[in-house]
Amino acid sequence: MNWLAHLYLTPQSPAGHLGALLGDVRRGPIGRDVVPGVGAAIALHRRIDALTVGHPAFRRSCARIDAAHGHWRRVLV
Repeated sequence: MNWLAHLYLTPQSPAGHLGALLGDVRRGPIGRDVVPGVGAAIALHRRIDALTVGHPAFRRSCARIDAAHGHWRRVLV
């Protein structure tokens, strides 16, 4: 579901779609080795994730799920 949301919110282009998917996979800074359109979509993916994770409603929802699920609570929400 996360990838579907990112695909929907990113620019509708091959580079945008690729960057939307790579946003969860690629780590570290976006360097010059990344195609500009892909890099912009990765950056957008990261901004969307940061906004979501910081939102109070998201945090409350995560808190409702058993802590034993760890990081997966965020994925479940």
